[in-house]
Amino acid sequence: MVLVKGGKVVEALRKSDEINEHAKKYNQTDLSYAEFLGNLSEMLYSLNKRDEACNIVKEGRKIAWYRLRD
Repeated sequence: MVLVKGGKVVEALRKSDEINEHAKKYNQTDLSYAEFLGNLSEMLYSLNKRDEACNIVKEGRKIAWYRLRD
């Protein structure tokens, strides 16, 4: 979010890809990752990338649902 507010959208998207790869590699499914996905989807929605934002929200909701179930 700091990168986006600084006008560095490309760098922010690159950093989000790194975070997603790390989370998938290490099976990170905690609430902080779900919060990150929520912020990322909000950012993408603001950048008129609504389809990507929707896909990211689905992943975050899945994590939250599994945490509630457990």
